[in-house]
Amino acid sequence: MKSVSTALENTNPLAEARVAYNNRDVNASAQVHKRREIEMDLKGSSPENHQKSGEFIKSVVLGGLDGIVTTFAVVSGATGGGLGININC
Repeated sequence: MKSVSTALENTNPLAEARVAYNNRDVNASAQVHKRREIEMDLKGSSPENHQKSGEFIKSVVLGGLDGIVTTFAVVSGATGGGLGININC
């Protein structure tokens, strides 16, 4: 197991956080996370870059599934309730 001083010399925040976690050092872990937040604020952006290309496909699939489930629920309810095919208004 590495010491905290060895971890602080390392420039990899993930490695530092792991060492702090393994040593159960709450203060070192908080320092690593706080420094990471400051670094991200200085860069002005988030490190996560998500693709937006699948949003349309996801909407189509979820909309289709919603339609199928709703139709099944209506037909099942009508059948279970004894509603016949002849409806008189």
